[in-house]
Amino acid sequence: WRYVLKLGAKVESNRGEYERLLRLGEGQESANLLQIEKDIPRTGGVFEEFSQFRQEEHQRVLRRVLLAYSFHNHDVGYCQSMNMIAALLLVVLESEEEAFWALAKVVEELAPEYFVSELTGYRIDEEVLYTLVREELPQVYAALNQMNVPLGTVCTSWFLGMYIQVLPFPVVLRLWDIYLHHGVSILLRVGLAIFQRCESIVEGVQFPSDILAHIMMTVSHQHALAGGSVLDYALAETADIRGKKIASLRGEARPKIMHEIEEKNEARKQQAHSRIQHMHRCLVLYESVVRVRSYWQWQRSVLRSSLSEVGEEIL
Repeated sequence: WRYVLKLGAKVESNRGEYERLLRLGEGQESANLLQIEKDIPRTGGVFEEFSQFRQEEHQRVLRRVLLAYSFHNHDVGYCQSMNMIAALLLVVLESEEEAFWALAKVVEELAPEYFVSELTGYRIDEEVLYTLVREELPQVYAALNQMNVPLGTVCTSWFLGMYIQVLPFPVVLRLWDIYLHHGVSILLRVGLAIFQRCESIVEGVQFPSDILAHIMMTVSHQHALAGGSVLDYALAETADIRGKKIASLRGEARPKIMHEIEEKNEARKQQAHSRIQHMHRCLVLYESVVRVRSYWQWQRSVLRSSLSEVGEEIL
């Protein structure tokens, strides 16, 4: 991994940068740090190989890598599942600074737009997987479409988590060997392979929740999906799905996803505008009430003064 990612040259050409980022984060509170603190304790329970992250010493190292990256890339900051990616890189590379630069490579180049606020790249690849299922597994697609099953329910841990929490650790290492060489296409191919292995089950269920339960159960049970074989199966049965086809499908999916994002952002703007208008009306009403109250207080004061003067005249 060190050779493929050219980490030696990266560290050498950016000597001192990691330490500078660590100094930036010293003593600072941020939303990123709060989320990092929540996720770090969860990291140690995934694999026995991650058990070191149950110890405070290794948690400090993981925290430093994630916090430094949040200062390195303000557009991304920190996104959930980056803790798992950073932990994997630390276990394999055994170098804190190299793990930091490897994380930067993954987030910024190998998984483009996966970890931005709108998860644009992830949503595009989710749409690509849906297209692949439609083309390669029409009966599975029909079952998913008929029951309106959202792929995002299972794809989040597959793509954003890059199968780290899904497959056995030896398989994860093999998958990442390919991923670091060829990019996200292997993530899509493994996803399609999982649906292929679940084809007979998916076609027989009647409820959306059952489909999702069967898929997740099939992936998690070694006797049903022989751990390492899912990667072998993906490589053998999806050999025609290469980078060019994935790039073409991503290009086709992008306009749709960008349109959905724009619509969502426009809806947010309209909601914000409506809230502002409502607050403005409330403020106007409040000011009117205050003015009316002030007027009647003045009138009462005048009346009291008049009554006082009349009383003095009578006396």
